[in-house]
Amino acid sequence: MKLLIVGIDGYSDRAYYDPEVPAPFLRRTLMPKAMFGTSKPYIQMNKKGRLDPHTGPNWSSIYTGVGPKVHGVDYGGWLFGHKSHGDLKVRSVWYEIRDHFRLGLVGMPITYPAFKCQWMVSGFPNSRITQKSVYPKDMKLGKDFRVDYGDGETNWRLRAEKYWDDGEFEMFVKIEEDKYELVKKLHAIDPVDVLAFGTTIVDKSCHLFSLFSKQSFQVYSVVDDLVKRLFEHFQPEQLIIVSDHGFRAIEGRHNDRGFYLWYDREQEKPEFKSIMITETTKMILAALELDQGMIGKQSKEEKYEQEDVEFIEHNMKELGYL
Repeated sequence: MKLLIVGIDGYSDRAYYDPEVPAPFLRRTLMPKAMFGTSKPYIQMNKKGRLDPHTGPNWSSIYTGVGPKVHGVDYGGWLFGHKSHGDLKVRSVWYEIRDHFRLGLVGMPITYPAFKCQWMVSGFPNSRITQKSVYPKDMKLGKDFRVDYGDGETNWRLRAEKYWDDGEFEMFVKIEEDKYELVKKLHAIDPVDVLAFGTTIVDKSCHLFSLFSKQSFQVYSVVDDLVKRLFEHFQPEQLIIVSDHGFRAIEGRHNDRGFYLWYDREQEKPEFKSIMITETTKMILAALELDQGMIGKQSKEEKYEQEDVEFIEHNMKELGYL
């Protein structure tokens, strides 16, 4: 495999410098042959007037290499107006990759609705937030498959907080295991050159319990092991890990310090850099030796039909987002 991309929603830059955060594979195996560091996300005002980095706008910046004012997915739209990957006003890196390589995606945040590539399951807010969440349409996922913990779970926040020690943590882990097994099967049937694998369990745990909690440390350990197994199974020439923001140490709120890592088997020593979140787009393109000229190139918006909007709004309410 030429490139493995792992998108970890809410993965903090503490993962590389704070030994309290359990990420041994990241530190011992990946960092010695990687460029890594802090990615500074865009900060926007939420509905309550509080300034925070937000998931939708920042993942959209990772995918396009430009800020929210240019790509068009701002905080007010991405969640409450249901803007998504299909609403981007500029060309997405995924379209550029699929034009040159065989591409597969499972669970990458803010990629709904699904779009044409080798195979894809859209990710976050949840895999079935639109009726167009899978490509190709006949992909056999099974009725119990869920790409995201919140998928179909009414008030998942209350469930996780109340029942974490009584099976909810295992549900978090099982969903990641199901996704891992799915991408192995899909790649065996229909191999890809570039695989993108996303997870939101770090973000969910840190929102509920804070970064420095027993629960979040459990999740960080699970994610570190997941990255290790993806790396060992697919043996990519290069690996890029990206996140959209980090978390404050105590309270369950975002901070403006995300994380990135670009591992290359040919790299001889580690390199640290603090960059803007849009620079991660350039890293993805550079890893595949693709032209940087796609950044900022205008793209036709793919607007939802009214029935899709209503379907999304219903699911958002059921999931406790609205």
